[in-house]
Parts: sequence; C-alpha cells; structure tokens
Amino acid sequence: MARPPAPTISPTFRKVLWRIIPLLLLLQVFNSLDRINIGFAALTMNVDIGLSAAAYGLGAGLFFIGYFLFEIPSNLIMNRVGARVWITRIAITWGLISSLHFLISSPSTFYLARILLGVAEAGFFPAVTLYLLRWSPARLRASVISIYYISVPIANSIGAILSSWLIDHPLFGLTGWRTMFLIEGLPTVLLGLVTLFLLPDSPQTAKFLTEAEKDEIATLLAEDGPTTAVHTSWREDIREAGRALKRPRIIGLSLCFVSFSVATFGVGYFLPLMLRGFSELAGHQFSVMETGLWTAIPYAVVACFMLVYSRVVDRAARPSGWFVSVPLLIGAVAITSASLFSSPYVLLILVSVGLSTSLGLGPVFWKTSTPLIGDADNQRSAGIAGATAAASVALINATGNLGGFAGPYTIGWISDATGSYKGGLIVVGVVMVIGASVLAAIYRNYYRRLPGPTAAVTDQSAA
Repeated sequence: MARPPAPTISPTFRKVLWRIIPLLLLLQVFNSLDRINIGFAALTMNVDIGLSAAAYGLGAGLFFIGYFLFEIPSNLIMNRVGARVWITRIAITWGLISSLHFLISSPSTFYLARILLGVAEAGFFPAVTLYLLRWSPARLRASVISIYYISVPIANSIGAILSSWLIDHPLFGLTGWRTMFLIEGLPTVLLGLVTLFLLPDSPQTAKFLTEAEKDEIATLLAEDGPTTAVHTSWREDIREAGRALKRPRIIGLSLCFVSFSVATFGVGYFLPLMLRGFSELAGHQFSVMETGLWTAIPYAVVACFMLVYSRVVDRAARPSGWFVSVPLLIGAVAITSASLFSSPYVLLILVSVGLSTSLGLGPVFWKTSTPLIGDADNQRSAGIAGATAAASVALINATGNLGGFAGPYTIGWISDATGSYKGGLIVVGVVMVIGASVLAAIYRNYYRRLPGPTAAVTDQSAA
C-alpha cells in the first residue's frame, strides 16, 4: 500500500494548538513532576521516616490504587460538566495535596498521602487525552498527542535536576525532601485557576476562533465520526459505560497498558535508587545532584524518540498494533539485559531504550487504539463521543495504571528479598513481552474480521 503524504496542519488548527497546548503542557509538566519527585525524596526520606525498599515501593504504588478507583467516575463527570471545570478541580486539589506531602512523618502518613494524591489526580491524564482526541482529526492524532506527551519526559528531565537541587538546598528550616514537596506542589494550584478562565471545552465554545474557523474544524472532525460529548441522563451514561467496559478489546487494551505502566513507573520510581546502588558497585557513589543529572538523560532520549516516532506513524498507510508491539519487545530486551550488568552507565543506556518503548509509545498507542475504542460495531469509525469513549479511555488508563502500583512494589519487594534490583528488572521485561503479545493479537483479530479495501479509512479519510 502506498504511503500517504505527510499530515499537514492547517493555519486554523495551528492556531488551536498554540492556544490550548501550552496550558496543557504546563499542567502535565507539574503532573509529571508531582509523580517522579517521590523517587528523589526516597534518597533521604526513606531513612528519615524508616522506610524499607518494599515499604517505599508499596507507598509509591498506592498512589495508583486511589487513581484506579476514581478514574472512571472522574472521566464520566468530565464528559458531563466539561473539561475546563473538571481539569480545574483536579489541578487545584492535587497541587494542595502534593504540597502537604512535606508533613509526612511516618510510613502510615506516607501511605495516606500517596492514596489521597491518587484520588485527587484521578481522571487528569485520560481527561486531557480524551479532550485532545476530540479536538484532533484522526490523521493528526499521534502528532498532536505527542506534542502534549512530550511534556512528560521533559518534566522528568527538568524535575530530576530541580528536585535534586531543592533537596540539596533546603528552605524554611525544613529538610531537603520536605522543601521539595512544598515548593513543587504550589504552582499547580495557580495553574488550576488559570485553566478555569483560559481553557475552552470544545471548538464550538472557543472564543478565539471565528465562526468560519469553527466550521472548518467541525468539518475535519466530522469526517472521522462524532467527537462532541453526548449528554444523556446519568443513568444512561452509567449503562453505556458498563457496556463499554465489557468489550473484550477494551479489556485487552487495558491489560496491554499495564505493561507500559509497570516499566514507566517501576523503573522510573526506582531509577535514582538504582543509579546510586549501581554507582556504589562501580566504586563511586553518586551525590544527590549527580543522581539527578544522570537520571535526566533517559527522559531526554524518550522525548526525542516520541517526537520522531509519532511523526513516522502518522505517515503510515494505516494504524497497526505492530507500531507498538515491536518497539515494546525491543524495550523488554533492553530492560532485561540491564540485569546482566553492574555499571550505572550501561544501566542508563538500556533504561533509555526501555523507557522510550514504554513511556515514549503513549501517543502511538492512543492513535492505533482509537479506532478500536470508537468502533463498537466494526464500522471503522474514529468517532469518540459519549460515555462509551469516556469510560473506555478511563478504563484503559486506570487499569494500566495499576501497573504503576505493581511495578514499584514488585521491584521494592524483590530488592529487599535479594539485595539487588536486577530481579525486578527481569520481571519488568517479562511483563513488557506479555503486553506486546496481547496488543499484537488484538489488532490481528480486529483487522482480520473487517474487509480489506477500507482498511486505511481511519487515517486517509481526512488526507
């Protein structure tokens, strides 16, 4: 099949991106920062409050239990009240709770703080993902979402340096890790207030667009199927969501997303501790600042991979699970291979590959999965309106994020049991292989059941 021309962005759509993406980028930067800073706090906090590696992994992962329980209700509420109001609520509450982490004084308060943060953040990532999907034509989705997702590795790189610097330069008479939590949570509260005034719920309510520009965007989106939120009764929303959650392919995509989270958060939360441990084996223990600087490197690699690979996939003839499953297998080999070495520098190289194929594949995963989410009756529609799509996106993200609990806890438990992080890396690699296999099977089954001549409609309808 001939390769379609590279997707182009019209002046109107470019205007949209410049108005909504910067704010969403800033929100995601602080969202990522409030997740990964726990890894740097662990360098000194674990000793201060008496946390073992397993206890730390449990507490870090408990965030995702609160997140999982409230994710689907949160997305259904967002579908009804609108992105502007609901993202504002999420940002303000998570910023306050993140700052209050500076009051942690024991393992029990650590666990409580992490659960509450997960409840507060629940729905943010899928809400923004669904929001962007409803603004983006199918042919541009991977590129558009990658612009937003790029904030995650950027935030992790900047956050690694900022967090380690704050720990080394305590303020207000607090210890370094307490200073870090207090300082890094407050900007999110202010961004939440800004969101209330600047973020439009949809193209039709955007005051910065002319009527002609609104019509142009509506025409592009209509070619893919419905994207406007459909409002029915709460009871019908719940029934529709329940039907969506029983769809085998949604359950399969959710299980696949687990492998992303196991790698991203399992390795990410322990990377500073791994680097320090591996550096001791190499005869030179990294300082907190050195650990932060080295930790920033893999996330910079992820950012580059994300931008380039998303562009490549947007130029492909049609979406395919192979665009995700093959890189995920490569990442599994890299992560598993890291268990064979003791050098912190080899660890950085292999982790860079592994994180690129977990965290870095997010935009491509959502692009290739959108036809399966919006197509309830095998019609190849890219439409994602209503409670079905809201619940499906939330379930995939929520179930996937359970890997954010399993990954850190498993690595911490294995570390305590064996005295090494290497066994945990092997487990992460195995989970990534399983995820890649599940996704390949889902796509193979989906496209086999549909007639071939229309196979590229999702990507080519707006070309």
